[in-house]
Amino acid sequence: MAIVKTRIFQQTQNYLPYLICLLVFILGGCGSASTPSSGAYAEINSPLPIISQGRVYVNTGLLQFFDQKTGAKVGSYQIGKPNLSFQFDPIIANGSIYIIGDPTIAAPKGFTGYQEAVYALQEKSGAILWQSLVDATAVVGIAGDLVYVYAHDSTLMALQISDGKVRWKYSTGNATTDFTSFDVLQGVVYVGSSDASLSALDATTGAVLWHHTL
Repeated sequence: MAIVKTRIFQQTQNYLPYLICLLVFILGGCGSASTPSSGAYAEINSPLPIISQGRVYVNTGLLQFFDQKTGAKVGSYQIGKPNLSFQFDPIIANGSIYIIGDPTIAAPKGFTGYQEAVYALQEKSGAILWQSLVDATAVVGIAGDLVYVYAHDSTLMALQISDGKVRWKYSTGNATTDFTSFDVLQGVVYVGSSDASLSALDATTGAVLWHHTL
């Protein structure tokens, strides 16, 4: 079982703009910020550096990565079609990157969501292992053979790491109530929501173990 947490990477002046944006984000939200990088990827969707395997990843629409020791830019991964971009912070574990982005596949008939996909990328090459069109808003954790994501319809989903298929869903039951916190430990998922409630779920099946209104 692995839980990957975002850590702040402190480097030289190459990363000063990211650290400033991070400070503003913590104090009140920088949302997005412009950067001198060129093209359609000049808007920073995520100011938070993610460190893995000697690389520092920063999402700017394309996922750029730098050498952790020297700060030199090593490369970047992108979805591969014009005007499509990655969104929000990735989670990286066991040689794979999990991140939300614009889909390259057509929405199934009757799908009415925001049409955002969860991608699994091979960390070494950036090759797309799978994409799952589940209307996600955030990738929040990994445990065992599942990756956990929030969706726009106030739903927590567990996707299979092997193929991105939905294993189970859990909803707050209220479209205006959002999940606000997530943790997983010893086979149990703990989620808090904006209606001041706390739930414990079986991490494998999604079965509700208990629920409290605080």
